Amino acid sequence: MTTKKKKNVFLIRHAESDENHRIATFQSTFAGKAPCSWSNIKTSLGLLNVPALLDSPLSPKGLRQVKHMGEILLCGTEGQNFVSNQSITLVIHSPLIRAKETCLGMLGHIAPSPAEEKNCTDDISSVRKDGGVAVIESPLLLEKTVSEWVLPSGVQALDDRIISFESWLSSQDEHDTIAIVGHSQYFKRMLEMKEKFDNCEVWKIEFDPNCSSKSVSDSIPDKGSSNVFPRGW
Repeated sequence: MTTKKKKNVFLIRHAESDENHRIATFQSTFAGKAPCSWSNIKTSLGLLNVPALLDSPLSPKGLRQVKHMGEILLCGTEGQNFVSNQSITLVIHSPLIRAKETCLGMLGHIAPSPAEEKNCTDDISSVRKDGGVAVIESPLLLEKTVSEWVLPSGVQALDDRIISFESWLSSQDEHDTIAIVGHSQYFKRMLEMKEKFDNCEVWKIEFDPNCSSKSVSDSIPDKGSSNVFPRGW
């Protein structure tokens, strides 16, 4: 059997979304860490609008985060940005608005809109060649869904998505360095960690396509620990 080359992968969590802002306001207000003002209560009540939260855009703070990170990553040395400097040839992002806005703002790339899609599959869609970089939107990278939170079979459904994504990633033989823009709960489960990524946090990690597995473990290491990450990570 042919041994596949290891990949360098940059995992990037999206900037603060409206959902993140409302949750943080709710927690701070009702913990007594922020004033119980009408403004904070109104912001917290926005959590009742579940459909809007499922695909919320970036908050004003999130837009500032992306602008700041974009100024750093898109203005590298000698006119080369982060994608060029790191020899990234594949950028993958979640279909959710907050991930797309972050990907465009931090990396300067975004997959085409549905109207532009061609040759799509059920799992990987919206492929664009952008300045020599392949840019892909993947439903497999969606954040942990409501059903995956509440149903008894939810964790297994999320695990199945993760394994499917890793299997697809293993098949990308032409790409050695890849950037993935996604979500905290997804990355947390994929790397089997106890803690979540912060907004705009960037991790560089190796992925070995030769060490894939068909299951996700419940042995969860601490964030930043020296424990070996699961499967090919």
